[in-house]
Amino acid sequence: MKRHGPDFQKQTRPLAPCGRCRGHGVVKGLFYEMPCEGCHGSGFVDAETRERLEVEELALHLGRALRLERQQAANRSAQAGAERDYQGDNGRHGLRGHWTGD
Repeated sequence: MKRHGPDFQKQTRPLAPCGRCRGHGVVKGLFYEMPCEGCHGSGFVDAETRERLEVEELALHLGRALRLERQQAANRSAQAGAERDYQGDNGRHGLRGHWTGD
């Protein structure tokens, strides 16, 4: 356990949708959309205090979320490769065999 100095890794805080823009990141003006001032245009605020995050911390949170989502998307597409060939409709509607090329 570290007793003094900065943490080795920046801890992420739980996020909640912004109350002003309802999580969209923009508010509608009279003729156009403007970035929400309550959340710096991100759509997220601190879940505990409901205050907007600093830009540096916001970039850290959104970067981690984007990396996690990309990793999960890559895992989903890797799992669906061979399984997709054997499952589902092959476009022949049961009239011919299910030849997959192997």
